[in-house]
Amino acid sequence: MARPLTQADWEEVIADSRGYPFGLADVVQNDHVDSLAQKDGWLYVSTANRSDAPRGFRVFRSPSGAPASWEPADTLSGGPGFGDLANENLKGLTSFRGWLCGGTWNESTGGAIWCTRDGLHWQQKSSPGFAPADVHIIWSLAAFDGALYAGGQSLSDNRAYLFRTPSIATPHWEPVFIGEANSGRVLLLGALRGNLYISTRSPQGIRIWRSRDGVSWHAASPPGMAHNRNNVDTIAGGATRYHGALYVAVYNPRTGVQVWRTDGRSRTPRWELAAKPGLNDYRTFAAVLTVFHGELYAWTSNYTLGQSVLRATCMP
Repeated sequence: MARPLTQADWEEVIADSRGYPFGLADVVQNDHVDSLAQKDGWLYVSTANRSDAPRGFRVFRSPSGAPASWEPADTLSGGPGFGDLANENLKGLTSFRGWLCGGTWNESTGGAIWCTRDGLHWQQKSSPGFAPADVHIIWSLAAFDGALYAGGQSLSDNRAYLFRTPSIATPHWEPVFIGEANSGRVLLLGALRGNLYISTRSPQGIRIWRSRDGVSWHAASPPGMAHNRNNVDTIAGGATRYHGALYVAVYNPRTGVQVWRTDGRSRTPRWELAAKPGLNDYRTFAAVLTVFHGELYAWTSNYTLGQSVLRATCMP
């Protein structure tokens, strides 16, 4: 893939000639792409249902990512929602020890981890809701120090949870972080200098935590990044490591998204703004961050101007 220079360098790869994603007319079922991951030369994509309209997520794969190259990757495992239409999302697709895993959003029986070794046959690898935790949504997954971590949320008391297992073949999930009521969700932000970083919510704004062993967690930022409760949260995919620093795009409804970074070197990490709030437009409220060809990319959301892709070359 080449470095994009203009709008003309981008192409649509999942819509057919009618504009239907993967050729499926049910755009409520396939409202948006939720997660992407690679495994064994295939690119996997999960689609999510429109809010409050559960019809079962879908999973597709392609050997190239090119138009007309996609095939369903869920039909041998029950089809939409892996046979449960209440499974409206499959989030955080992550490779771990030869498996590809994702977490479901299910407000009926609870979220769960599903994994595949061959890309076509998916197996449930956790109990629904991680009972007795009553987790409804698995928001993100990450591999760290020989274990797979899953960050979730209980809608019963809006509480954040984090679980881990050293194996998927014979999983043994243990809770390693349980937030207070109204801590929202755990999002896995990434690893930096031997620490795993996660985020939760609080009435005082976003909280960022880190751990070296995955069990003992310590505050890695002030509430709201700078004691600003308008710095509410980040989103799934809203953080990445780049040039020896961790970058986090933080949702702020007043100034627009704020991109913060830390090199993680000090005992209490120091954070600094890496871009102007809102990325030059206060209506830009969220961003997914990724690195490509040595540059930092932000895929932004703005209900007035629409989505856009920005990039920057940030010095260490």
